[in-house]
Amino acid sequence: MVGVYRDRDRVRLVVCEQGRRTSRIFASQEEAERAAAEIASRLNRPYQPRTVEQALQEWGAARLAAGRPKPATIREQQARLRAFLADVLTMNIESLSAARAAALYDRAVQQPTQKSGRPLAAASHRLYLKLAHAFFAWACAQGMIAESPFAAVRP
Repeated sequence: MVGVYRDRDRVRLVVCEQGRRTSRIFASQEEAERAAAEIASRLNRPYQPRTVEQALQEWGAARLAAGRPKPATIREQQARLRAFLADVLTMNIESLSAARAAALYDRAVQQPTQKSGRPLAAASHRLYLKLAHAFFAWACAQGMIAESPFAAVRP
């Protein structure tokens, strides 16, 4: 963490993480110092590599704590992501590459399902991709990964 600075009538918090410098703007010094303390405590925790499954569980817990969406929706979305990411659930989340992410999506689009014997409907695989985008964007925001492997994957 670089520090907290006055910036006209606002307060800027500058953080360098994983080779990236970011600034967050706050209305008051107290808000900035509270955020700085939270970031410092997160940065001082020992590094713990997470599997995709562990990160998925943390994502669900964070959403449940935030109170949105409903718990049943969170469980359903986690189940769909588990099915979509089944091949990589035991992998370290940092080691999932963009090429592997694209291959997962291509498999979901082309592979026949057990239920119907046909590939997924377009709405289904687009939902899986949307959930993957949201999950990996959250993982980026939490500092688990530098960038989302699904960022370049398009329907």
